[in-house]
Amino acid sequence: MSIFEVVLRVLSVLVSLYSTLIFIRIILTWFPGVRFGLPYQILASITDPFLYLFSGVRFFRVGNMDFSPIAAFVLLSIVGNIVLVLSKMGYISLAIIAYLGISAISAAFSFLFGLFAVVTGLRLVAYIINADTYYSPFWRAIDAVSAPVIYRITRIFFPRRVVRYKTSLILSLTTLIVSVGGLTALTLFASRLLR
Repeated sequence: MSIFEVVLRVLSVLVSLYSTLIFIRIILTWFPGVRFGLPYQILASITDPFLYLFSGVRFFRVGNMDFSPIAAFVLLSIVGNIVLVLSKMGYISLAIIAYLGISAISAAFSFLFGLFAVVTGLRLVAYIINADTYYSPFWRAIDAVSAPVIYRITRIFFPRRVVRYKTSLILSLTTLIVSVGGLTALTLFASRLLR
């Protein structure tokens, strides 16, 4: 293995680590009233400059939802994939570009679906154990994120029927998990085409 390949692999690991930090930062922004202390401040100082590059773009805002962190995550995914592919193959071709496009789109949607699956799973657990979630800022943040997704997924399968909340949660969680699995399979299939 050459020095160039080692440098590219280390860079790929660093991009993956930074993507993880971005993900954690995004999750923590859902809890504005909670104080996380010095670790949170360090995390914010590391991630916010990169996230601010995307926050001013109007295209990434839909109503009250800001999808600019997702765009930042997709860009990191593309960069990470380019570096990883270059470290393994040493060149770029049309097939590699197609793969990178598929994997970037897959990464973005997998991230979103995975995030919504975690949130929906938390909501389902709270519902099953009958937790008192009415006054908690944490659960209000969870509901603000999960409710529109649960509603839309339920309407896809039951457009004209009223469905129990527990059924909607299970249906949504299952759909999100299957979607992440399908996107992962698509990315693996695209990567096998490169061989």
